[in-house]
Amino acid sequence: MIIASFLGLICFFLQLRFPPILSDTLTYIGNMNTPLAMIIAGVSVAQTSIPAMLKHRRIYLVSLIKLIVMPSILFAILLIVRVNSTVAYTMLVAAACPCATTGTAFALKFQKNYAYSSEIYAFSTLCSLLTVPAFVFAAEQLL
Repeated sequence: MIIASFLGLICFFLQLRFPPILSDTLTYIGNMNTPLAMIIAGVSVAQTSIPAMLKHRRIYLVSLIKLIVMPSILFAILLIVRVNSTVAYTMLVAAACPCATTGTAFALKFQKNYAYSSEIYAFSTLCSLLTVPAFVFAAEQLL
């Protein structure tokens, strides 16, 4: 990944262009990134048991930290350090979003407990239906 990043920077600064067959192929692969992550997340969430998910106390803690504590800290910083409202809203919404599907993908890849990861993802996503609008509303009022 690091080598590819450096090669990408070199190509960017030198304005190197790839032949259309190669650049189109890379574009198609890049466009599959989000849909594949959503498929992985959807399949793993579909296999989770809601009653079992609600029994894990740590899921509540993780969701509390991710959905309330971290965005609240950022919100306080944004109140102190005034930045452009578009930048502030973008940062706040990104901080208030639920736990990513990346955890589930890594758990699958490294043969760890992907069910637990998908439970965290599902629970935090459901809770974010309340927390994200609350932070956006607060940002509209105070930022």
